[in-house]
Amino acid sequence: MSNSDDSTSRITRTAKSKLSKSAQAAAQDVNKELSQYASLGKDFASSGTYLYPLQGILYAVQHPGLLMSVKGVLVKCLTASTITVVLMFILTYLPQVGMLAFVSGPLAFIAAVPLVLSESAAIITFICRAFLLADALDLIFDEVMIQKGHSELVSNGRQISGGRIGKNKVQQLGKSIMKPLNRFSLTSIFRYVITLPLNAIPGIGTALFLLWNGSRSGPSYHERYFQLKGLKGKDRQDFVAKQNGGYTGFGVAALSLSLVPIVSIPLLFTTQIGAALWAANLESKLRDGKPGNVEQETQAEVQTETRTEL
Repeated sequence: MSNSDDSTSRITRTAKSKLSKSAQAAAQDVNKELSQYASLGKDFASSGTYLYPLQGILYAVQHPGLLMSVKGVLVKCLTASTITVVLMFILTYLPQVGMLAFVSGPLAFIAAVPLVLSESAAIITFICRAFLLADALDLIFDEVMIQKGHSELVSNGRQISGGRIGKNKVQQLGKSIMKPLNRFSLTSIFRYVITLPLNAIPGIGTALFLLWNGSRSGPSYHERYFQLKGLKGKDRQDFVAKQNGGYTGFGVAALSLSLVPIVSIPLLFTTQIGAALWAANLESKLRDGKPGNVEQETQAEVQTETRTEL
């Protein structure tokens, strides 16, 4: 009996030791993750890049020809967006209110709104990016880059023809000479879907959802920029790492705009305009040979440009 008791005792102590180590490791991982997000939150708050998507809206209003150049795609995506949002609220809003009532209580009617909008945004993104957008976003990006004086960079990936209208010299965009970007990512869609339940957490849930997904989606808005510059692999990773807080800020703002019902698709295009404006500023600094981290100067620059354009 004593040998059996000793064996049982050793097994118990071993199990407790393993559980304790696992708990400590999990706690360390959580603390590390939280500290990283705290640091990331400070970086993106100080970067000012979250203003670029808003600046993209102002720029589109002042340059209506940009959106008119993709009006066919825009109309199709708007139609798909409207139908999706209406059907999602009709079919899923009240059932989700019922489920959230166990978590959020009387706030369930409010908590269900961002959840339904997030689900709708995922469906709209899937439909539009997979079937409708094609190279429309690249075309918008290239147009803005040319307007900002970076036609040489754009010529790496698109045919550009020159001409004159009266006394004005104009440049006309031709066909892309690069392989179209694959903007549809199953990984990003899966990540987005599995984090949707965060919206059910009262108070901070939606903020966590935006920060988590925004920090990972931010660099995707500069895929065309990376393509034109030929940044791949480690070079791309290093470039993104230097602007990590900036890409998080941009991604959070862009994702927030994507949750606006019905007009999320036009805002997707204006966000692309904002991404091009940021890329143009980054490129200007790199071309002029300014030292240091480009992100450090971004906040004052964006705020100045926003006030100027207003």
